[in-house]
Amino acid sequence: MIYTDVSYWKVFDFEFLEGSPFSKEAVENQARQVILTESAAQKYFGKRDSYQGKTVDWGFNGKFEVTGVVRNPNSTNRNVQADCFFPGSWFDKNFGHDVFGVWQVAVLTNDLPLLKNELRQVETLMSAEGEYDRYSIIAREAADCWRCWRSSTSR
Repeated sequence: MIYTDVSYWKVFDFEFLEGSPFSKEAVENQARQVILTESAAQKYFGKRDSYQGKTVDWGFNGKFEVTGVVRNPNSTNRNVQADCFFPGSWFDKNFGHDVFGVWQVAVLTNDLPLLKNELRQVETLMSAEGEYDRYSIIAREAADCWRCWRSSTSR
């Protein structure tokens, strides 16, 4: 699964077979909505003409309404490899802890040097706290991410 915001659907090029990306209001209101890939929808509900409006029961997390179905991503990019997509604000509300581990953010920009400079400024303002003894911000272009992933999987 991937938690998304409104901009996620502008950064990555998904083909919606039905429905549409989450609205700003859905994200802000922590809507119980889900967008499924075509294969996930077929596995969960069986083959049908439409999945929109159906509900997915996600165990103790409850029921989520299917508001969109996207064509299966044809990519090795881990930022798009998922079966289901939820509003990112839902994560904040329901997991009750801070972010830890690896966290990825995708940004669509036409000025990478400016973005990298802003990230360096953010990094200087951050400090390691509590049990976390380090952090890092690494800015890469999409092509660089592929090269890094490829080299890490060939070991």
